[in-house]
This record gives sequence, C-alpha cells and structure tokens, in this order.
Amino acid sequence: ARGVVLVAFTGLLACGCYFASQATVDFHVTELTPFNARSDLFYYAQRDYVAEEGGRFRAKLYYNDLEFSDSNVRDQMRSFRTDILRLGSTTDAQSDPQPPYWMDDFEQFVGNSNSTANITFFDQIDAFLRADAFQSLYGRDIILDRTSRKILYLRESVEIAIDLETQDAKVEFLRRQHEVT
Repeated sequence: ARGVVLVAFTGLLACGCYFASQATVDFHVTELTPFNARSDLFYYAQRDYVAEEGGRFRAKLYYNDLEFSDSNVRDQMRSFRTDILRLGSTTDAQSDPQPPYWMDDFEQFVGNSNSTANITFFDQIDAFLRADAFQSLYGRDIILDRTSRKILYLRESVEIAIDLETQDAKVEFLRRQHEVT
C-alpha cells in the first residue's frame, strides 16, 4: 500500500512539474490602460496597419474629384504614389514589393485588348472592372457612378518601409510626408 501511495504521489509530482513548465505569461500593454483608452486605439491601429515583416506601414491613398480620364492627372497620380513610396527607409521605391497597382493593370488590359481600343476611357474602366480578376482586386477601391460610369472615388494600397523601433524615424517619416502633400 505504501508503494502505491509513493508511486501515485511521484506521478502527481511529475505531472505538476510538467504542467508548471508549460505555463506562460501573456502580457499586453493594453492591460495597464483604462477601457477604450486612446492609447489602446493607437496600439490596435498600429498592429493592424503595420505588416509583420520588416516594419512595413500599410497605407491607403485616396483620390476624388479628379478627371481620371485625363492622362496628365493619371501621370500626377503615379508621381504622387512614387513620392509617397520614397518616404520609406529605402531610397528606391521600385525595389520594394508593393500590392498590385490598378493603373499598371489597367494600361496592360487596354493595351492587350482589341475591344477597348476605340472606346472612351470610362467605357474602358467599365470593361476593366467587369473582368473577374480585376473586379476582385480593385472593385472595392474604384467607385464608379453607374449612370455616367465616371470614377467618383479611387483608393490604392501602398506599403512603406519605416523603422518603427525609433521615434526619430517615425517623426522623420511624418516630416517628409508633410513635404509631399
């Protein structure tokens, strides 16, 4: 009987040691702040908008009230996008992998399609967004007026490389962003 008790308590001790070694402590800074504090909102927004790999900041560029059919406007949009991408830590905006860019896909679509050669820009955009692949990529980002088929609003995603570990890098990013806009 003593042997059974000794084996049982040894087994209980072994189980206790095993489970104690598996315990982890999970601490979040938000546990120290009041419920719905602004710092919590900042923390969650930074978590949502900063990619996990290498401190890449996800941003959206919004355009509205522009004459998108004008090629000069589209050139300015491309230039603005390039300037925003250059705000990152790397100097070559084209070296960083980016989400698909609607204008590149649109120009390739128009260039490769015989059916869009002799129609208006707005008909080309309409045909572009009717293609399933482009609808899934850009359908939520390009908002058309269904009667005139003009672009009302347009947004695009970019990822900017920023050193998020230092406050100086964040402040420098905001200063350079102010110069672009």
